[in-house]
Amino acid sequence: MLDAAQRGKRERTGMWTRLSQDDLLKARDTLTRRQVEMAARHLQEMKALEDKHAEERDTLEAKLSQLAEVERLVGAFVEEYLETAPADVPPEQTVEPGRDVQVAPAEPSAPKAVEVDATSWYRRRFRTA
Repeated sequence: MLDAAQRGKRERTGMWTRLSQDDLLKARDTLTRRQVEMAARHLQEMKALEDKHAEERDTLEAKLSQLAEVERLVGAFVEEYLETAPADVPPEQTVEPGRDVQVAPAEPSAPKAVEVDATSWYRRRFRTA
């Protein structure tokens, strides 16, 4: 009589003694199908990742564009109001009574020409001409 260990060994080895060409073809077909499924999943994941990256890139470009616009506006504000302010307002000084102080008006700065480099409104770039 065979004990359980010997029966298990015989059952496991029995499969390999009856290996046929059909078994190999089934295994090949299974592996080929799994490979095709894996390639399809890979393409889907790559497409989703590319879409996510494009969205993130567009968001960052929009934020950079907004930041550039803020920098431009701050620069224009400083140029118009802060850089000309000292010329408009004389430094505090003691003036003798009866003496007139004359202040020359500051020359307004000429507007600067800019070039707009943009393919769409949110991707605009301003450069001085």
